[in-house]
Amino acid sequence: MPPLSLWDPRNAVLSWTNETCLRVKDTPKAREQSWFKGVFAEASQTQGLKRVLQDIENNKAEKHSKNRQFKKIIFIHKCLKILLLLCLITNCLLNNS
Repeated sequence: MPPLSLWDPRNAVLSWTNETCLRVKDTPKAREQSWFKGVFAEASQTQGLKRVLQDIENNKAEKHSKNRQFKKIIFIHKCLKILLLLCLITNCLLNNS
C-alpha cells in the first residue's frame, strides 16, 4: 500500500460526486438575493420580476378560491338548516293530524 502522501483522492472524490446528488434544483433564495444574478436563472431581474408577479397572482387566486369555497360551505350549511326545519315542521304537522 502506498504512503498517504502519494495517495491521489481524485478518484474517490469523483466516485463520491457521481453517487450523490449534490446540486439542489429548487433555489428559493435565488429570487431574494440579487448577487446571485448570472448564477441562477431566477435571479435575473426580468425573471425575478415575472416570478414575483406570478406569485402575487397565484396568491390572489388562491385566496379568492378559498373565500369562494368558504362561502359555498356557509350557503350549504344554511340550506341544510332550512331543510331540517322544514322536515321538522312537516313531521309535526303529520303527527298532529
